[in-house]
Order: sequence, then C-alpha cells, then structure tokens
Amino acid sequence: MFYCLDVFSEDIYFLEDENAIVLFKIEAGCLHVFDIISQEEIDLARIINKIARPENNKVVFHFTPEYDGVYMSKESLHSSNMLFVRWNHGEIPFPEHFKHPITSLA
Repeated sequence: MFYCLDVFSEDIYFLEDENAIVLFKIEAGCLHVFDIISQEEIDLARIINKIARPENNKVVFHFTPEYDGVYMSKESLHSSNMLFVRWNHGEIPFPEHFKHPITSLA
C-alpha cells in the first residue's frame, strides 16, 4: 500500500472497462508498467494498447507478466529488494527466473 499511496500516487490508474488498477509511467518514449492489479484474469495486450502512446517504442515490465503473446528480453536485475516465499514442498511450481512487483513489498 505504501508504494501505491506514496511512490506512485501520480501514476495509478483505474481502467474501468478492464476492472483493473494499473501502475505505470511514461518516460522518454518508454512505457514502464509497475503492476496490474485485478480480481479477474486480464488481457495484457489489450491493457497495454489502451495505456501506450504512439511515441512509445518500448514497454518495460517491472514484474514478470504471465503472458505468452509478446517477445520479451531478459535483463539481469541487481536489487536489494527481496520477496520472501514460504516453501511449498514442490506442490506448486515456482519459476526459476522472475521479478515480483514492487507493490508486493511490505
């Protein structure tokens, strides 16, 4: 909640027709998407098409989206932010590489 209210207070949008909250900002032709929050399954491509501007030539997800329909390049991230996960004894598969949204931090 801290990030929504203090860090992204000018960059949080509700897309009513998608029933989703999207945290994003546009800088120098790049669309930075920090989180998409919804109680329903989302259509990532449709949301990106709604928030992107014609001058955007790159989209950077600051989390790992669950979407197979776009080409994604991977870059190493070195950060002090950690996500603690309780071990599930292999019952639920956990991806080898992923980035959690900054809004998941306490």
